[in-house]
Amino acid sequence: MISKLFRLVPQIVSYCIMISCSSVNSPEDTVKQFYQYLNKGEYSKAKQLYTIEAKQMVEGQFMAMGGGFSKWADAETKNGAVKEIKIAGSQIRGEGASVQYEIVYVNGETKRKSVSLTKENGSWKIGLIQ
Repeated sequence: MISKLFRLVPQIVSYCIMISCSSVNSPEDTVKQFYQYLNKGEYSKAKQLYTIEAKQMVEGQFMAMGGGFSKWADAETKNGAVKEIKIAGSQIRGEGASVQYEIVYVNGETKRKSVSLTKENGSWKIGLIQ
């Protein structure tokens, strides 16, 4: 019985490391996660990564425009064609951060962007993307 338990120790340790690493919430990880959701068409999950203020502005602004958020997201990802998000730089000051990044599309095109983030309830949230 004890030998079976000892054989499980590496698996248990790996699982614990995986869980602790997956809970890492940096501004850079938040930006990457946001684009992963957009790229997959998981718009409601992407919106959950917005700050409260940004979400209100986006919902108001995009509701006024034809097509709404999904139209913007499809244009931003070129209909799910994001290959990678490369972080060019970031600065963190207290509960605020800014991230400069490059969107790399599957066709090789790139687009440079930046975004401010704010820590809300212990998690980094995205402001309006520039």
